[in-house]
Amino acid sequence: MKKIIFFLFLSLILSGCMPTPELVDEGVTVVDEYFQALNQKDFDKALSYYSPEFFKTTSREKWLEALKTVNSKLGDYKAKELTYGKSQRYYGANMLIVLDYSVSYSKNTSQEYFSLIKSLVTKDVKILSHTISSTGL
Repeated sequence: MKKIIFFLFLSLILSGCMPTPELVDEGVTVVDEYFQALNQKDFDKALSYYSPEFFKTTSREKWLEALKTVNSKLGDYKAKELTYGKSQRYYGANMLIVLDYSVSYSKNTSQEYFSLIKSLVTKDVKILSHTISSTGL
């Protein structure tokens, strides 16, 4: 009987930390807000959606210039379509959300790949990595 109670207790604890479709939705919301900021050419706000870990490998200034270059070469953001979304357990008290998009800009299109991290402690969702692939770049 003690084993069954322990197993049920353990199952309940773990079920609160498992990847869910809702996590993908949370990532989609962050990316939506990111693209809204780009659409308004508010690059500083767009940068606020990135995690501190992102800026450990790419400086804030360098990524700001990269976003401006993307805007210059691909044009203004028009629309996006989610082509893939998945969440999974990451290290420690974090969840990883992976989202892939086809994105339309006024001059060209791109494929953009986002990895987002959700802290199960603070509940924040931030962009951990972002790759932009386009023939226009």
